[in-house]
Order: sequence, then C-alpha cells, then structure tokens
Amino acid sequence: MPQPSEEDWRDYKDITVLAFPTPLDDTGEPLIPQSFRSSQEIDWQDYFVGKAEKPIRFQPTLEPNPHWVEVEFPQATVLRAVEFSSINFFNHPQCHEPGVKVRVEAILPDGSVKEVITTDVPQSNSQDNKPFTLACPDVYGVNKYRILIINKYNMALSSLQLFSAARKNNWESEACWSLRSIERNAAFPVQDKQAFIAGDHLYDLSAMMDKEGNLNWTAPAGDWTILRIGHVNTGQKNGPAPPEGTSFECSKLSPSGAEA
Repeated sequence: MPQPSEEDWRDYKDITVLAFPTPLDDTGEPLIPQSFRSSQEIDWQDYFVGKAEKPIRFQPTLEPNPHWVEVEFPQATVLRAVEFSSINFFNHPQCHEPGVKVRVEAILPDGSVKEVITTDVPQSNSQDNKPFTLACPDVYGVNKYRILIINKYNMALSSLQLFSAARKNNWESEACWSLRSIERNAAFPVQDKQAFIAGDHLYDLSAMMDKEGNLNWTAPAGDWTILRIGHVNTGQKNGPAPPEGTSFECSKLSPSGAEA
C-alpha cells in the first residue's frame, strides 16, 4: 500500500492497479560507477546514490575551465538520464537565473569524445525543491562518460544521479511538481522505444486485487511492473483561520470538497 497511509485520518482509498512490461533498463536504481575521477578531490559515491550529507561547493568558472566528473562502468552502459539536485539550492539568491550550463560527453573506446548533450539549466524559483532531470540520447558501446558544469555564480550540488532508465527531459516541471521554465534544447533525444511504456501493453488489474491488497494475477512471460495508485488526506490544514474554522484543507477544484 502506498505510504503514508497508516493513520486513520489519512482515509486511504485505492484508485487503480496497473501492470506494464518493465521498460528497458529501468531498475528503479541509479547507476553505480566502477570508478570515477574529477576536477576536485571529492568522494562522489554518496552523491551518485543521493545520500550525501553535505553539498559539493563549486566556485564560479568559465567554459574553458569547467568543473567535471568522469565515470566509468565495468561494461558498456547506456546513459539516458542525469538527475541533479534542486535548482533552487544551486545558488539561492540567483535561483531565477541559475547561470549554470551542463555538458555530457561520451568517451568512445578509441579515446575520442562525443558530445551527448549541452544545455543551460532552466530558470527556477525559491519554491523549487525537486530534482532536475536531463534526458540524454542513447549512445552504445560506451562505458565512460564525463559530466561538465560551467557555473556563473557560487554553486552547491547535493546529488548527481545517473540512470539507464529513460526519463523525460525536465519532467518535474511539465508534471507541475515545480515551477521552472521549460528547457526545450535537446528536449526530445533519440532513445530506444523499449525504454518507454507502450500504451497497448498497459493492463488494468484493479478487479484482481482483494480488500487486503493481495493480487491474483498470472503475469505473462517477461519482466513486469505493477503500480498500485491510491490517494490520502495529506494533512494540510487551512489558514490563517480561527480555531473553530480550522480543519483539513479541501480540494478547491472539487465542488463536493468545498461543500464538505
């Protein structure tokens, strides 16, 4: 059952249970490099898994001398998404214009360099507390990548996660999880179609789950992802209001919510 839902006041209700063939290379986990090196003496391991205790701080730099980290995997690995920490926390006073450019390069087996993507980090705001995802086109036969950062202002980076799973470019903004500009540059990279969910292979299993959450379904051959979706009371209360007028916030987009 999706969490949080344990407290009675959460009033959890199921919406649907869906199943689809697991997209290509989508393990749900970030890639862990076999080795790395960078322009600074930093142990990047905790940053690659999003568990660093304090951010890396970069001094302002220019394009001829960028900050960089180079990662190497034990075998050829397709890098489809690079996830940075929140733009807002890059450099809070300048979050509306972060002044950061990112370039991702693939280092080919012969030592030559192939540019994967170069883009400016989009405008953001002080309420943007979500990660920022860059989508990268597929490059095959490569086990080494370099991520370069050119920052106009002092910059803090709390995590840098790499994925073979496909993620839509800057999806956090298009999903309205954050308020930031839509960065169109390289927004539609060429990626394997199998890395995405096929609409004609999406199955509704809602009727096959009992009240205890047990699923009675025989999956076809292959790897499948099962997604249980529900909704809860978030606990948000209205305000400012006097005590007798304070309670859980309603959905102002729902007539029944406002009436209740």
